[in-house]
Amino acid sequence: MRLPWSRRFREEATLLRLQWTCESCAHFTGEDRCAHDFPTEKHRAARYAGHAETGPDIFFCKEHELA
Repeated sequence: MRLPWSRRFREEATLLRLQWTCESCAHFTGEDRCAHDFPTEKHRAARYAGHAETGPDIFFCKEHELA
């Protein structure tokens, strides 16, 4: 799922402690592809770090699963 970046999303993600990047997923292997062989580049936390007002589109993985 792809969402446009917004300040509101960032605020709600922080408030609700939303886990939505590869690093918080049980399928994350620490590599450039997860355990399901999906690329991780657009889902990594570093891609979104430091953005408040504007930022890259947000990508949610359909296979995301908390550990």
